[in-house]
Amino acid sequence: MVFQRNLASTLLFVALASVSLTACDQLREKLASVIGSKSPEDTLLSVRGNLESGKFKEAKAEAEPFATKPGARQAEFALAAAQACGNLGEVSQALDYLAIALKAGAVSSDALMADRNFESIRTDIRFVSLLTGQSSTASAGNASASAASASQAAPAPKAAEPATAIRMDGQGIEVKAGSISIKLPN
Repeated sequence: MVFQRNLASTLLFVALASVSLTACDQLREKLASVIGSKSPEDTLLSVRGNLESGKFKEAKAEAEPFATKPGARQAEFALAAAQACGNLGEVSQALDYLAIALKAGAVSSDALMADRNFESIRTDIRFVSLLTGQSSTASAGNASASAASASQAAPAPKAAEPATAIRMDGQGIEVKAGSISIKLPN
């Protein structure tokens, strides 16, 4: 009888322990998925998924650590962070990340002009200047001062570059900067 009671107790203990261990494994898996490090490829897929589903804050939070670190995928993360910031209305941050993405050749200026993630900043002169490689209006003043001092030493150029202009009408948007013109239909 004592033997049967000990055997029953032992079996009950083993059964409870196995249930506990199974629960631990499930908790361990959940914890690993929450804090576990994902590969950059997995993170980029997650960021893109968040962008597509309108979770811009989440996309930005995931992309930023990779967008600011030099690496093989930095340009792609910088573009994703710029897209998230563009949707969040964070213009300066979007432009900073776009500069990284453009410098690395992750995207073309034409693709950026057509990208719906930048609708809110598409007509910002800093955005247009970044895409066309022109200096912004803030640095244009410095360039004018430098040009004025240089004009004393050298003759002035025959024709000035055309100014940056944006025209929006019922047919679409036309952006001109220097000799570059980009037209987007409505």
